[in-house]
Amino acid sequence: MREPRSVYCDWALHDELGDDVRLSHEMTMEVLDVLERWQRRHGVGFDYYLLDAFWFDQPGDYTRFDPRMWPEGFEPARQRIEALGMTPGLWLDTTGGSVAGWKPWEDEEPEHGWAAWAESLDVHSDWSYCLFDGPYGDGLRRAMLHAVEQWGVGLFKFDFANFRAVSEHCRHLDEGEVYRRNVRAFQDVLRDVRRVRPGVLYLAYNGFAHMPDYLDDTTSPDLPGIDPVWLEELDYIYSGDPRPADQPGMSLRRSVDLYQDHMVHRFHRSGIPLDRIDDHGCMVGRTNTIYYLGKRGWRRTWVQSLARGSRKPHFYGDVHLLDDDDARFLGRAMEVFFGLFRQGAATRRVAPGDDPTGGVPGWAPWHGFLTGGAERGLLVLVNPGPEPREGTLALDGLRSARVLFHDEGHEPGCAADDGRLVLGLAPEQMALVGLGEMADERHVLGTNVGGDPVPADARAIELPFTEEESGLDCRFAGTRLGSAIDRFDLLRLSFVLRQEGRAARRTFGRDEVPARVLPIAVEADGRPVEALTLLPDVNIWSGCSWVTGLYRLEELRAAGEVAIRFGRPAEAVSVRPGAWLVASGAG
Repeated sequence: MREPRSVYCDWALHDELGDDVRLSHEMTMEVLDVLERWQRRHGVGFDYYLLDAFWFDQPGDYTRFDPRMWPEGFEPARQRIEALGMTPGLWLDTTGGSVAGWKPWEDEEPEHGWAAWAESLDVHSDWSYCLFDGPYGDGLRRAMLHAVEQWGVGLFKFDFANFRAVSEHCRHLDEGEVYRRNVRAFQDVLRDVRRVRPGVLYLAYNGFAHMPDYLDDTTSPDLPGIDPVWLEELDYIYSGDPRPADQPGMSLRRSVDLYQDHMVHRFHRSGIPLDRIDDHGCMVGRTNTIYYLGKRGWRRTWVQSLARGSRKPHFYGDVHLLDDDDARFLGRAMEVFFGLFRQGAATRRVAPGDDPTGGVPGWAPWHGFLTGGAERGLLVLVNPGPEPREGTLALDGLRSARVLFHDEGHEPGCAADDGRLVLGLAPEQMALVGLGEMADERHVLGTNVGGDPVPADARAIELPFTEEESGLDCRFAGTRLGSAIDRFDLLRLSFVLRQEGRAARRTFGRDEVPARVLPIAVEADGRPVEALTLLPDVNIWSGCSWVTGLYRLEELRAAGEVAIRFGRPAEAVSVRPGAWLVASGAG
């Protein structure tokens, strides 16, 4: 098993793609001030400091930091990074689109002005370079060697790969041959750099899947889409940017976590070991890339990232949002898992043995990840569904178990006896359970402070939706929603867009919000009823296939007629409605 290692990355603190928040020397030094304080006060540190996109001069050749944002160059920041015991890492646009002059924060057309590489420019896209023909491949090699030799870089993050880019000179080749030659040329570059710096880490991000749209949704067929041969040169392969899953939810953060559970499962089924899968880690920030979530619900995301088995916790974003208690939590959670990792404990996926989906997160009744075993182990179980669920897992030799961490809103019931664990989870709830020696009280991490509390209970109800040309319509007497004396106090409505048997993820403009573009209208005796919550309520750059609304039952139960309407979008899609009575109080 690989030695555990940790990474801090500044993406989500800056965001040049969905926002105009630029990476700079000043921003980096302020982050290092916080990391130095965490290290001094709480003993919390990272092994690598990864500078993400657009640190370099444009147009350029990856050998100079942008002088407008880094007037003193990289050296002052590099010295501080290394003084704090971290190794510098750099983001690279694999096939060079942004080096060519792509500036997403500017409106004008990109400058394809780096004359030295012009012969490698892709004839189809005009935004990336061919690796195997012309000067770009050698230029990338020289840039990486410069980084490791001059700046001490020990980690590279490769993004936006386009292995179908072809130069004018080679445009006669078929697409398959172009792909193979680009891959071989890229692998040659990686080998050459690793000969100079044997311990360098390579993280492969977007563009390395061989199936189109492989990362786009959580409803497409569970097929292999990543070639494990990549692992001959790459250390980790990324399983997707943060984005909502296609199962409708009551929390955007929980939906993003579910998406990543699903993708880790999918990559693992493709033959990628769990300790070579780079999930999106834990991302906090007030930028578009993480949907302006701030630090909301970040603790559950951090624990789930540790639990998935990469042995490389990766914290992204705005460290200024975390207070001292947060920093202590971050360090303690890492210590709990690293203790097992360093003893060689492996991680495996778990799911109900009789589940017909094969344990697919989001479709199985529950799913999870187990590090270690019954005598000394850490188990994360997730109920992805809208109703309570009891998870039962057989573990030979299990004698004791304790819930160490869970979503707020409901205390999970946990029982362990004679090789069998039973865990009661509320809707959408996640819990971390210590097994055997790890059930000790000193490992308790608490709850998901500052996150979205899960409901204590929920029950599906049938409502009489009828389909019309412009959408769905539903009318019924308020008494259908039960009486004021029962435990339910909210009505949840969710609408899912479908097309050809899978999620129809709708893309949104920069200023569009799903809950407004796909509106839910509720009336009680002709009076509009305002939603307590509508989701997603921020721009979703990655696309989304659902909306959810929560409404107070006290405003609906006394109505002679409740009317619900959902306007179908113009595209030719079907709409799948769902309704639940929800108990929001703590259980």
